[in-house]
Amino acid sequence: MAPKTIVSFYLPYLKKFLRFCGVKIDWEDVRLRVNIPKKRPLKIDRAPTVGELQKLILGTKSKRLRMLIWLMAVTGLRVGEALSLKVENFDFSCDPPVVRVITEKTYRHREVPLTREITEELKKYLQGREGYLFATRDGEPMDYRNFLRDFKTLTLRLGINRRDLSGGAGKSTHTA
Repeated sequence: MAPKTIVSFYLPYLKKFLRFCGVKIDWEDVRLRVNIPKKRPLKIDRAPTVGELQKLILGTKSKRLRMLIWLMAVTGLRVGEALSLKVENFDFSCDPPVVRVITEKTYRHREVPLTREITEELKKYLQGREGYLFATRDGEPMDYRNFLRDFKTLTLRLGINRRDLSGGAGKSTHTA
């Protein structure tokens, strides 16, 4: 339980209840005897820097993970949005080419433009693929937890694993 919850929510109700029951308590004595947990430092997720992104993209051995990280960095897609992409979501005939995404939060459709570099790599990556873009051997979409595990393993291997670095940073990762 959070310290603030204990101090600002439960303690006042306890005082009122004890007062109602006619119990007299020396609150200074209670304050000295009771250990209220200290506040934990706030962890704020941050997106990888451009240098860290380059290191991540070039440092991964997995084509699937490389394409996933690169696509999220260039388009600003959230992890869940990227993992749910299918081959038919891409339209390379438009200028600029786009990917049609169903937003994770509102379930609305939106079109996200693609850069030339990612378009060329996506065309190579998509050759011979059908169904989900980032699929498992069974053809199912890659699981979010598996992405986070792979991302953490990659950051550890590259020596850029920091507690504030998030693979699921979503929109704040966008670099295009």
